[in-house]
Amino acid sequence: MKAIACYELMRNWRVGYEMRKHPNVPVVVANLGPVSLFEGKAGALIDQFESQLMQDSMLQFRRLAWQSAALKAPPDESIAEYMQKKYPAYFANAK
Repeated sequence: MKAIACYELMRNWRVGYEMRKHPNVPVVVANLGPVSLFEGKAGALIDQFESQLMQDSMLQFRRLAWQSAALKAPPDESIAEYMQKKYPAYFANAK
């Protein structure tokens, strides 16, 4: 991981790994960015990063373009509100 300099992705993957310990809640670590992030040299680095991950049904890595994320966002509430409703167990003790 050090050689390909994907430190932020690695930190996020580690957070996802810890979250997956919550029973019966699958975790997806999404690399969110413009489509160009997943092409060329940057895309090749992400390919290397992803090839070293141990994914399973409870922890997965996905590439997600901003355009796709915008289409999935709820139009009438903030992303924070949406996430709290969708995953209440993760936010129950966050106050």
